[in-house]
Amino acid sequence: METRHVFLDTQVYRRLHHNVANPALSTLARHIADRAVVLHITDITLLEIRRQIAEDVAAKARDLATIEKSFRRWRHTSKGLPEPASLDPAAIAADLFRLFAKTSVEDWAAIVHRAQDLPASTVFADYFARNPPFDQDGSKEFPDAFMLKALEQWCADNGALLHVVTQDAAMSRAANRSEPLRHIATLEELLSRASVQPDIDLEAVAEAVVAAPGFDGALELLVERIGDELIFDYRGDLPEAEIVGQSTGAIEAVTDYSVAWVGTKSVCMILTVETEMVVEVQYEDRSLAMYDREDDSWFGGETAITELTTKVPLELFVEVELANFRVITSELLRTEYPVSEGYGWPDDDHGMMR
Repeated sequence: METRHVFLDTQVYRRLHHNVANPALSTLARHIADRAVVLHITDITLLEIRRQIAEDVAAKARDLATIEKSFRRWRHTSKGLPEPASLDPAAIAADLFRLFAKTSVEDWAAIVHRAQDLPASTVFADYFARNPPFDQDGSKEFPDAFMLKALEQWCADNGALLHVVTQDAAMSRAANRSEPLRHIATLEELLSRASVQPDIDLEAVAEAVVAAPGFDGALELLVERIGDELIFDYRGDLPEAEIVGQSTGAIEAVTDYSVAWVGTKSVCMILTVETEMVVEVQYEDRSLAMYDREDDSWFGGETAITELTTKVPLELFVEVELANFRVITSELLRTEYPVSEGYGWPDDDHGMMR
């Protein structure tokens, strides 16, 4: 696969009856969990799926009502027929869509693109130029056009490629014409490609990325940018202490790394980056305070602030472009770390001292 970023057209989900437990979607979910695939979806796709589910449920309810007419006559002569079912099609459709949306957006961590927010002028330019998906007589593929534009914009903003899985003729032509989009006809073909393990030395690839000129600088910028996402838990001896500020220091070393996925254009790695962090702790200075044994409380303490310096083994997931070792995407795998006085972690954090 050229990229692990994947968009499934609405008709892919419809063919599988929007069933997130379908074997093909379950296989896709495993690739997502292994970080071999990143799923993309649009707000328009979700709206179309909600409408399709409602239409399917309504159709089945009508079928059931037709069957019930026959059952109603037969109950006069047979006692073996079931009682009429009481169904609320709107409620059933809402529950089914809620499950689909939760699974795709939350469990599968799909990136949701707001295609409806794009300015119409970007799509009408293709419409009047008769560019795909408007290249056929009578073409009015506006929902598809907005979705594809949103995907192209994300690719441009992130310097990435993206697979579009569809058998829709107009969308296929548009994806084939697009520079950052890569058309794949079926989900089965995508899963087949995702399952192929490249015949390369993964350790050599990882070493080349870590040793590449400029990678250290890119890593420093990345760590500096994500430093505010870290949450520190103070476990020291300072009284009434709370953390009120933090800043990122120097990177000490990349202590561990491994390849999670590799494609023809990029590689995904898990890094452990030992980084110096400076944490500001506000506490009650009791050096001049008095202790009341009867009330078990201190009087006369003053608010003070001190800085603690600690080494934090940041756990990062990064996708790196192989052509120039640019970091395309990144994610903190761990955000919470304990901190105490001294240069290191407290004794009770897995029994390790740094």
